[in-house]
Amino acid sequence: MSLVIYRTSQGRIFEYFVIFSLIALASAGAAVFLGGQFAQARDAQRIGDIGTLRNALELYRVDHGAYPSVPSATSVDASWGVLEETLRPYISLIPQDPINKMSEEGAAPFVYGYYSAKKRDTADTVVRGPDNYVITFRLEKPEKAFRHSAINIGVVTTHGFSSPLELTDSAGVYLVRAP
Repeated sequence: MSLVIYRTSQGRIFEYFVIFSLIALASAGAAVFLGGQFAQARDAQRIGDIGTLRNALELYRVDHGAYPSVPSATSVDASWGVLEETLRPYISLIPQDPINKMSEEGAAPFVYGYYSAKKRDTADTVVRGPDNYVITFRLEKPEKAFRHSAINIGVVTTHGFSSPLELTDSAGVYLVRAP
């Protein structure tokens, strides 16, 4: 005599519930892990973009004796196109932030900014273009981005601190000044 076990539909429903719960739990864990990895990848791209933009600005300065005379430009409006046209011989497309969008009121935006200015020198009688610039950008995970970066992007400051070792700004907003 053999023993036959019949499955009930309630047993199958419970098994499916357990399986789907495990899949959902694994998916949530993967999303949390990968979310941080994507942010680090965007930060690495930002650091590379800033280095590329600095190279183009330095090539422009070598040829023209000054930096581009664009008082201010941000990567989310038409002013970025003016800077892009100015630097076209040195770079085909000016990079934009991977997110490239303004944020809510009070939070720093994920955009690149370029600001040029002429240092005030009363002894300088020759009229030239700007001899100084600042590039602004924001990192999502600043504590990890610079620790693993071998790219020297110049003097990086966080709200007035000019030491590249003090990169612990909680907002992740940085300035790169002309050398």
